[in-house]
Amino acid sequence: MLAMSWLRSRRAATIRSRLNVILETRMIDIDERIGIPESAICLFAHPDDPDFICGGTLARWADGGCRITYVLMTDGRAGVQGLGDTPISDVDLVAMRQREQREAAAIIGAHDVVFFDHRDGELIHTLELRRQLVREIRRARPQAAILFDPQRRVMPGYVQHPDHWTSGEAALAALFPLSGNRRTFVELADEGLTPHQVQDIYLVSAMSPNLRIDITDVIERKLRAMSCHRSQVGDPETLGDRMRGMSRQAAGASGMEYAEQFHFLRFGARDLALDALV
Repeated sequence: MLAMSWLRSRRAATIRSRLNVILETRMIDIDERIGIPESAICLFAHPDDPDFICGGTLARWADGGCRITYVLMTDGRAGVQGLGDTPISDVDLVAMRQREQREAAAIIGAHDVVFFDHRDGELIHTLELRRQLVREIRRARPQAAILFDPQRRVMPGYVQHPDHWTSGEAALAALFPLSGNRRTFVELADEGLTPHQVQDIYLVSAMSPNLRIDITDVIERKLRAMSCHRSQVGDPETLGDRMRGMSRQAAGASGMEYAEQFHFLRFGARDLALDALV
């Protein structure tokens, strides 16, 4: 059994290594060509997702004047990794996670935090979820949106949380075609919310990343924001070491010390990474 387990582990590591080589050949450092958006909305599943996944990029954008809105679709009641055996009620945990998220968002420089009340671990892509997302997109009217890649569910040695790809699937549907279509969710006009088309989409945990953003100057700020999520963080020092390692890996051979990766797309434009190669 141990031998078989070791072989499976080695095989998964080999596959990941080969995949990283393939992705590195496709990665183009096009951050300067894209620039910092004037406004952005993060459409994620859980309190802590924005800070853990792309907190460095968000901090850079905030420093550049970007107005950032966080939208968290679930209530976070299932996340207790940092609490050990400490007893806590669902109501108290939900309140705690909202406080943690607001504190972290303030460190990053986000302007607004919106919480939905879907149960953590049970997120379902419904018409009502789409309506909620379209409401916030039309309210914030952002240039850019960040969300999970709904395609990435199982990778070598890694299984994506179903709330993550469900949130990405619903967010993508809300972004296109719904938020920009005046004939969808017409009742939102009664709230003064008119159609809005987001220009740029950044997919995180992407199957095929094509954009790398340098977070070297803001990584310590990202780690401070992450440490606010005390209900999720057992040992902040260990987590910091792990995140620095992951950010170095994301930087690859770019010459950056720390980076975050995305699949970037702009409505009405070709893939920028492919444009750079032809």
